Amino acid sequence: MTNAFCVRCGSTNKKMVGALCIDCFLELYGLVNLGSPIEVVMCPKCYSIKVRGRWVKVSSYEEFIDIVRTIIRSSLKPSRNEVSIENIDLPYLEPFQHKAEILVRARVSGHLIEKRLVISLTWRKELCNICFRRAAGNYQAVVQVRFVHETNDLEAFKEELFKMFPDDIIEIEEMKGGFDVKVSSDHVARRIAMLIKRRWRVVKTIESYGDQRRRRDGKKTGRLYISVRVLNYREGDYIVVNKKAYIVEKLDSNTITLRDSSGRIHKIRLSELVKGVSKR
Repeated sequence: MTNAFCVRCGSTNKKMVGALCIDCFLELYGLVNLGSPIEVVMCPKCYSIKVRGRWVKVSSYEEFIDIVRTIIRSSLKPSRNEVSIENIDLPYLEPFQHKAEILVRARVSGHLIEKRLVISLTWRKELCNICFRRAAGNYQAVVQVRFVHETNDLEAFKEELFKMFPDDIIEIEEMKGGFDVKVSSDHVARRIAMLIKRRWRVVKTIESYGDQRRRRDGKKTGRLYISVRVLNYREGDYIVVNKKAYIVEKLDSNTITLRDSSGRIHKIRLSELVKGVSKR
């Protein structure tokens, strides 16, 4: 019985893959397809990366590199049916480099092979959905937050909002006596209004729709505006309740004590204050 020989080089003393020796197989086909460069799509504003059509946010440089590594691994396919990839390692990778060295560990017809290869990368910049809406100024709803007194905890609260709704807040615009939160949906706007009510408790809210327009199907649509007024009064403040003027004498957890122009004292529950208070 004659030994198997490579139909390309004639060798009879090498590991065989079908009719080819392992060296000729690797020379002809390699381990992975290296035809076109691997494309990485990233947002130039927030550095999110597009993975299988979805934008993935990154919170650190290490996470950015890990996601790019995942894209590279998933993009590299075996060159032939005889090849089974066990691992692809990228020892070193920098953002925006166009060449990267990889270490491929694979089995070719049962033979274990490890090879170092150089791959080509392209980096394409594209605004993610959130950054695109921010750049275009597109928002669905506005929470108009106003305070009687602006306190030190407002900045911390705005930072909390950005952390809780990173993909939904288009912009927080500073306004006289408060700020406007522009968001991507009515649902998020109502959640923010509820958070404010839980945080400050004595809050008056009014919903309305503006910028109304008619859709193609004939239905009217508009932008939701939620006016949120935080009634954080202090002793000595001037206040109008049910069209009558008062001075705040005292505040406690459930009631507010008021003095009218005749010097008479009135104690009102905070829930009633919300219903009757008017703007100055």
